[in-house]
Amino acid sequence: MRHETLLTVKTILEADTSVSVDHRERILQCCRATEKADEVETRMMTIKQAAMALGCADRTVRRYIAEGYLTAVKYSQRNVRILAKEVEEFKTKGVPFGDRPVGRPKKDEGPSGNGE
Repeated sequence: MRHETLLTVKTILEADTSVSVDHRERILQCCRATEKADEVETRMMTIKQAAMALGCADRTVRRYIAEGYLTAVKYSQRNVRILAKEVEEFKTKGVPFGDRPVGRPKKDEGPSGNGE
């Protein structure tokens, strides 16, 4: 709910004398809760902010984006944003264990790992 809508609802409730004070306060509490929920839904984070929230490096967040674990909105090459809600969900779930790379193969090693 937008702030302007909340103000409109508040103005209407104040003008309506048939609504009790308790009922008016409950309605306004619901409106404020909805406003806060909407704010969390649309709040965006930079890669640096997401890295701080996740406790990892910026490069790790970029890798999570490249691997599809996080979805980024690219406004330009350098202006990238991630939904804060998605970062919080990722923070609780994390990367599935089987999907984590254990190490990088050396340049001279092929996929079999025996240097061929």
